Amino acid sequence: MSRYVSVTYQKSIRIIDLAKIVRTCYIGGQGGSDMGTVNESEKRGVSAQISAELGEILDRVSKAEERSKSYYVRKGLELFLMRKLEDMEDYEEGMRAYEEFLASGEETIPLSEIEKELGI
Repeated sequence: MSRYVSVTYQKSIRIIDLAKIVRTCYIGGQGGSDMGTVNESEKRGVSAQISAELGEILDRVSKAEERSKSYYVRKGLELFLMRKLEDMEDYEEGMRAYEEFLASGEETIPLSEIEKELGI
């Protein structure tokens, strides 16, 4: 059995813009996020289907903490997206460094040579 939860999010934006927004909100809030304080005119509803078990946990936590379900869905999404965005940026940086290395013409050193040199 699945449950539906309504949440809000800002208008569709490119991933680069999302990075700027997430960083600004995360750093501006000094570790917290202010993404939930968007003007009502800048919010849109979205539905997500979740398992009954997750819905029960959401119910329990939101009642215990006296916060809305949307608050926890929004906070969870923010955390997930910030981590995902960081992973994407790390990947892009790694690819740029790799391409820069390839363009430099430097030769690689096999791991076996390094291990032999270090006596491993």
